[in-house]
Amino acid sequence: MPGGLRQQAGRLASGRGQGRSYGGARLRPYRVNRVEIQNGDERQLVCYWFQQRGRVITNESLVTFFIFWDALTRNRTDGAQVRLTTVLRPGQDREHADGRLRDFAANLGGQLGRFVPQ
Repeated sequence: MPGGLRQQAGRLASGRGQGRSYGGARLRPYRVNRVEIQNGDERQLVCYWFQQRGRVITNESLVTFFIFWDALTRNRTDGAQVRLTTVLRPGQDREHADGRLRDFAANLGGQLGRFVPQ
């Protein structure tokens, strides 16, 4: 995959609620977009999703729909794309890098709510 990307959907723990336990806190797993990017020998694993007024969305067309819907019903068009990135070291498997992203998301916990429009 020289200079390319590979995309797949996955789950990542983030936010408080039901689901896996990380660091003593119960976290609800969110569905995320997961992309592996590469430039030369450097590889990164990227997870991203969109948050808008309590919604966690991975489909970009659905994001556009909700922006339109919220403009009509709430007079608001703001939201956020959340992106977490980690380096894939030579010889390192994706599961180890994915574990780092999960741990970071778990530490992030419910703090995104302070910055993302509700």
